[in-house]
Amino acid sequence: MDINDNVPTFTNPSYEVNLKESDTQGTYVIVVYATDGDDKTTNNGTFDMRIVSVTPKPSGVEFFMNQYENYGNISFKGCLDYEKAKKYTVLVEVKDRGEKVKLSSTCTVIIHIKDQNNHIPTFTGETGEIMRLQVADRDTKGTDAWRVKYEIHGKLAAHFRIDTTPATNEGVMYVIKPLSYEDQPSLNLTITVKNDGKYFSCKVLSKNGKGGLWDVAQTLGHGAPSTRVVTVNIEDVNDPPIFNPKTKTVRVYEDIPVGQRLEVLTAIDRDVNHGNQITYRKGHDPGGVPPETGTGTLSIQLKDRNDNVPQLATGVYDVCISDDDDRPSQANLTATDLDLPPFAGPFRFALHGDVKDRWRIHPQH
Repeated sequence: MDINDNVPTFTNPSYEVNLKESDTQGTYVIVVYATDGDDKTTNNGTFDMRIVSVTPKPSGVEFFMNQYENYGNISFKGCLDYEKAKKYTVLVEVKDRGEKVKLSSTCTVIIHIKDQNNHIPTFTGETGEIMRLQVADRDTKGTDAWRVKYEIHGKLAAHFRIDTTPATNEGVMYVIKPLSYEDQPSLNLTITVKNDGKYFSCKVLSKNGKGGLWDVAQTLGHGAPSTRVVTVNIEDVNDPPIFNPKTKTVRVYEDIPVGQRLEVLTAIDRDVNHGNQITYRKGHDPGGVPPETGTGTLSIQLKDRNDNVPQLATGVYDVCISDDDDRPSQANLTATDLDLPPFAGPFRFALHGDVKDRWRIHPQH
């Protein structure tokens, strides 16, 4: 007859495992195995497993075990929370079913909880002329669950940017495009902040759920970001006056009288706090220097008048005449005119004096 002289023991005296706090209830934590050297057909060689204790005492979560012959699956129900407990120590017992004496042993399962993003960053303050934004986040520093990124929303959001300081999550806002006091002396910007990592939440609704689990509400995704409205007050500076329009074009005849008015150029100064008086000067100023100087351009296009007479290329032409040659003598006449078309060529040539039956122009222009 078999006697109960073997203590049931676990394969390992201790185990360690990691769980993310976002893991859902019912997730297998670990499988533990046990053996007993006694006859397995008797109570001395069969055994039961159970969880003896969990340290620290769980809140909102419960660890349980399902046994299958010589091994047990440890799972949990409810919601894990890294901020409540970063580690659980589970003491598991295996005890045989001996009739006269029951022998038992234990193993230890250490469960490390890994922080996930279950806290939305919240604004705590803003300071400085160059705006600095502070936020608080209860997740583990340096992780995606803790790191934040800022976004700016509003009519002139593209004129600003926010850089995040990695060590503190502080946001520093910069102006990256010019602002205009005259267009908008004050503006409101909505700033949002959210984590790099996906947000999750878990809440126990009831301990009477289906399938032996609890009734919990769990979400996974991006939670609603925290928002803050900041007011940016723009200070007026002495901006240069502006021509309206910046460029004008006039067309006048080249013989316009001296002193004739060509065009009216108008500049406006939108500064309201400087009381500037505008003076106009003619000159070349491509850069607008000093900065309170504005420039405009007047393009003058001259229209031609027929104020130049055409001129022969030369005043004297030599022509050789031979009595032995019946061919007519000839000379090429060319002329120029300083005017532009249509007041220049083509020209009409004419001969004056006693030229009849002696000289002619060819062709007859």
